[in-house]
Amino acid sequence: MKGLSGLTEVKGDFTIQQNGNLSDLAGLIALRKVGGNLMINLNAELINLGQFSALDSITAQLSIHDNTKLMNVDGLSSLRSAGSLSVYSNHSLTSVKGLMSIASYLELLDIGQ
Repeated sequence: MKGLSGLTEVKGDFTIQQNGNLSDLAGLIALRKVGGNLMINLNAELINLGQFSALDSITAQLSIHDNTKLMNVDGLSSLRSAGSLSVYSNHSLTSVKGLMSIASYLELLDIGQ
């Protein structure tokens, strides 16, 4: 993902899914906006979301599920708005404090096990 280091905006959906060897999201440090859904799902080795430190808004859904080694979402601490938020089945997740800065949810907030 290091080849995406200059990416600042995705106008539609952005999906990071079923990457069995992906342990981090290095290269996404400049991403500020996703104009559709951001789906981070089924990444067995993903440990944290630290590289999303510039991400400010997601127009549609933020979905984070079935990332078995994900321990925290602290990298999302700059996120201010999302259309909806769904976080579940991340069995190593010990903290969601990185989501505390989101000021507006337009539809759904779903955090479960």
